Amino acid sequence: FEVIPIDASPQQTSADLEVLISNELKPFISDDGFDPKTAARLKFNFSGEITFKKNWQINDLMAKIRSESFSQSDKFNILQIIWNISDISEKVENDISAGLIQDYILEHPDEEFKSFVKEKLTEDQSQFDVDKLTQFGMNALKNALKFMEREKEV
Repeated sequence: FEVIPIDASPQQTSADLEVLISNELKPFISDDGFDPKTAARLKFNFSGEITFKKNWQINDLMAKIRSESFSQSDKFNILQIIWNISDISEKVENDISAGLIQDYILEHPDEEFKSFVKEKLTEDQSQFDVDKLTQFGMNALKNALKFMEREKEV
């Protein structure tokens, strides 16, 4: 794959992103069109402060661009287009956010959630993996809290 980094921000419009991506695709446009021996495999890496709305915009835009490039084999010399979206806020710890939701702070959230799941599964007589369900639940809660914090900033 040829990796193409794209810096995305909430302030960029879809049109702005489309221009950036189109500029990156220019080297793969030719009068010769598609040649399986030289066709490019492209991976776009989007990074920056990615909101849910921006994530949807990127996915819609990339699906459109992929469809256009594959349907115009006389123009594009591209074999594959994939993309990855990374939100920098998921990698940077925010020291302030932990104290904002004081009403809902649990001393040991993993243990308390696991206990809750185990109790519910015992009542239902289910045979699910409690540790795996706890992991999924904690990830969902953490992502929900991150989303709530982003919404407060807007």
